[in-house]
Amino acid sequence: PVSSTGFQLVIPPVGDQGSEGSCVAFSVGYGARSIEQYYRTGATGFSYSTNIFSPEYLYNLAKFGEYCSSGTAMQTALDVMLNRGIVPWQSMPYSD
Repeated sequence: PVSSTGFQLVIPPVGDQGSEGSCVAFSVGYGARSIEQYYRTGATGFSYSTNIFSPEYLYNLAKFGEYCSSGTAMQTALDVMLNRGIVPWQSMPYSD
């Protein structure tokens, strides 16, 4: 939406990755994909059951190693979403 002071981007609530190396999953899945869904559907708010997506699901499929401290790359996370999709937060809530 455009306001008198400029462009305003509506975003999901700020999340906390805790001790996992899931910053890419939060930025790509939780952030960008949730924002895209919000605007694509004309939503009026964010919901953990419909338009906030699971960084846990994405991180578990995209991380480089078996340990929770391992990270991933933007391209890897995007490839996972392209090939396997992503589930709503409610289907797989985040837990570090």
